[in-house]
Amino acid sequence: MKKFTFMLVSVIILAGISAPAQASQGVAKKYSSCAKLLGKYPNGVAKSKKARKRAVKGGFAKPKVSKAVYKRNGSRLDKDKNGVLCEQESKSLCAVKEQGFTPLSDLRGSGPGVSVGVVAENQKSVDAVQVELKVNAYGVSGELLDTQEFGLQNIPAKQSVVDGFSWNTRAAVGSIRVMLTCQEPAFEGSPDLPRFQRATATYSYGDYDPYSESPNVRGVFRNRQDTEYFFNVFYVLRNTQGAIVAGGFSNSLGTVPGGGEVAWESNLSLPESLGPLTVEANTSSVYNAF
Repeated sequence: MKKFTFMLVSVIILAGISAPAQASQGVAKKYSSCAKLLGKYPNGVAKSKKARKRAVKGGFAKPKVSKAVYKRNGSRLDKDKNGVLCEQESKSLCAVKEQGFTPLSDLRGSGPGVSVGVVAENQKSVDAVQVELKVNAYGVSGELLDTQEFGLQNIPAKQSVVDGFSWNTRAAVGSIRVMLTCQEPAFEGSPDLPRFQRATATYSYGDYDPYSESPNVRGVFRNRQDTEYFFNVFYVLRNTQGAIVAGGFSNSLGTVPGGGEVAWESNLSLPESLGPLTVEANTSSVYNAF
């Protein structure tokens, strides 16, 4: 009987010691901001391995997986509700040098939309290929409205390219986030890669009519190569302060002979409150929307 009593008391004492320790380990820390969370977890925190895999595939650095930390902080710090707190873009050959957007109340007569302009830069000494742009559009209250993905064939070493696009969204856009990923070519040098070329253009407002078929952007592309060039033109629009406010692409694809010249145009109705706009444009022979 004495032996049994001793064992029972020992179990009670050990349980009393271990229970608080287990409880303290199960309480994740609450972070008031992404800056503070990133001090502990530099790549952010994912709620699951599945969420981490999605983040990495989307061009983000590999986050720490912690269901407890995510649950404790998710309502405040996971703004786009993608299962990752304070995700960070992975280091890449390419970077978004500039970006800008204008929300549109009625894009081409189909309801709310947004026009986005981006300058993508390759800072390295090798060409970047498989260039993918992902753009999140958020509502005025911060909710994720839509995600669009676009791809460019390449960005030559030590150069930058402009890219522009517009699309319809479910509601008015309050902010955007542009993410960019790219790869090094599988072989040194890239003689077969299509090269972009600069193009010129001007922008005029005309009548602010989303149904109008009249082009707002008119320009000329002169082929500086000796061979025929299959092209499309992409552009950004800058205000008088030089900031990007919108972007788009030409109405149609085309070919131009070596040394030849061709006119191009684009429809993009914008509010005149943006003021005078200038066009920065370049061609790209391969462009895809996924």
